[in-house]
Amino acid sequence: MEEAIFVLRRIFTVISIVTFIAVIILATFKVRQLLFIWRVVMEDEPGYSKTKAMKEWENIQRSLDSDDRYALQLAITEADKLVDRILIKSQFEGKTMDDRLRMAYRKGRPSVEELWRAHKTREYVEQQQGTIDQLLARQTVNRIERVLKEWDIL
Repeated sequence: MEEAIFVLRRIFTVISIVTFIAVIILATFKVRQLLFIWRVVMEDEPGYSKTKAMKEWENIQRSLDSDDRYALQLAITEADKLVDRILIKSQFEGKTMDDRLRMAYRKGRPSVEELWRAHKTREYVEQQQGTIDQLLARQTVNRIERVLKEWDIL
């Protein structure tokens, strides 16, 4: 009987340790998410701030109101570049935006797939040299806007 109690104590000790480690890992993940928001939204680095991001976004929205395909392409390009600057500022490493998006995905950033689709649309539009309509431009920019709002940047 004493041996069974000893074994049960050992099992519960191991379960307690594993649970404690899991809580620490989860807390670390949540703190990293909060630090991400803090770095992107609250810190003002020279040349970049939330206010500047909002102004850039207003310019992007104005470009969307045009029927000119080059203005529509510019809206997609500028929105994509804004996302890349945010990824860089948030210290997602990589030589290219694809690499930084991959890193953001691995780190568990929400809705990275949406940004990936928008980025691929930008690449497609640039390769097609102006084959774009207002619907595609709006869908792409709105996709980015939803994520930036979810990340509390806009």
